[in-house]
Amino acid sequence: MSASGSAWALGDIGVGLMAWLNIIAILILQGPAFKLLRDFERQRKQGLDPVFDPRRSTSGTLTSWWRRERKSRKADHRCQAQLSRHN
Repeated sequence: MSASGSAWALGDIGVGLMAWLNIIAILILQGPAFKLLRDFERQRKQGLDPVFDPRRSTSGTLTSWWRRERKSRKADHRCQAQLSRHN
């Protein structure tokens, strides 16, 4: 096999592995995604402006991630406010 043939074969293996990992991720995430979609549709049927509430997710991981992300954003805003005062 030539060098270019080996490179293409390795590339094909890499793409195949990525595809399988994506399929596995989709299978894992489909439950929470559909639950949140149903919640979104329920809010729309009630005439509400849909709002994401992490407590409605099936995963405690999502809720804890959301809290960390909000804290991080608040800290970033505080830093930016302090920097703008000093300039």
